[in-house]
Amino acid sequence: MEDPNLNPLDIWCPNIIDLIFQHLNVQQLLVLSEVAPDFSIYISTYKKFLKSVKFKINSSRSQIRSEIDLANFLRNRLRNYENLELDGNEVVTNLNVLVKNFKTPLKSISLTSMLFNRTVLLQNLFGAFRETLEEVKMNSIFIFNCDRKVTLSLPRLTRLEMIECNDQENAFIKRTSFVVNDCKDLETLKLLYAGVSEENQKKLLKENKNIKDLTLSDVKDTFFASLPYEVEFKLEKFAINFATGDLTRIKPNLSNFLESHLVHFEEIEINGWIGLDVLEIIFKMPSIKILRIRQALYAFMNLDTNELRNRLETNRSLKELILTDDLSQYHSIWQNLLKKAPELNRLCQNLRILITRS
Repeated sequence: MEDPNLNPLDIWCPNIIDLIFQHLNVQQLLVLSEVAPDFSIYISTYKKFLKSVKFKINSSRSQIRSEIDLANFLRNRLRNYENLELDGNEVVTNLNVLVKNFKTPLKSISLTSMLFNRTVLLQNLFGAFRETLEEVKMNSIFIFNCDRKVTLSLPRLTRLEMIECNDQENAFIKRTSFVVNDCKDLETLKLLYAGVSEENQKKLLKENKNIKDLTLSDVKDTFFASLPYEVEFKLEKFAINFATGDLTRIKPNLSNFLESHLVHFEEIEINGWIGLDVLEIIFKMPSIKILRIRQALYAFMNLDTNELRNRLETNRSLKELILTDDLSQYHSIWQNLLKKAPELNRLCQNLRILITRS
């Protein structure tokens, strides 16, 4: 007969319990945590659960009516969280309350669609969790009418994503709103119109040789001239959006950069015209699987050169080629290219080709 007071957590060793929990998804773990207080306490510290569950406040759906309600909720909550997700401009006024009452050490912060007229709110948020944060994501975070910068000094950070975070009060002025320091263990760095200066970006690259996923935007070819070619990065994914003035120019420094670090590349995305020199280097890459290029069809028209033909015939890793162009007759042009370049046609037999309008 079953004993109602029997607690399996007292009988099974932690290794057995972990093996069982490995077969449960996050939703199932959440349900299980409501079975009994002991289960709630145990699961609230379980790594898989902590990594996946987020504490989220959304302006449009928030049930918190006042700062007092939020403070009481944070102080009395039973479950611990490592991930904080804030969405919407109305959340900005609650940041001080969150910082004062969110006692759990955070490992991840995600901020979306917020407008600040004081940097101190953001500065306090990142400062409060400086020693524990490993991941920061910011999307559409604007600092309006303020000359002070937010300094991200996060020594444990491994992932930084900043998308559309530069001040756009004037469409013709791009203000530097963020400074990133003391981050030397980054593995993912995505700066897409991030409000981080070019010098700061170069410094991050020089200090982080273990970056595997890199996205840069609004840069010129000269950006790559000062990067240390003698040090081999471990880049697997690389995406770049060139500045408007550099879209149609030749890119010798990009060529040198790619050739110096071609061993690990698996995915490359380039927004801007590239010549045969860059294409040739890309086809040398032994592990390249996905290639996405904008404004590339004209470059492919010269693919029947002898040297590049050899590259196409020897490269067997490329699985997906995505071409995005402004040409109105892009599909017919591509078909003509296949007819004129038999070696490209042979390559395409085992290749997923996507051709889209930009």
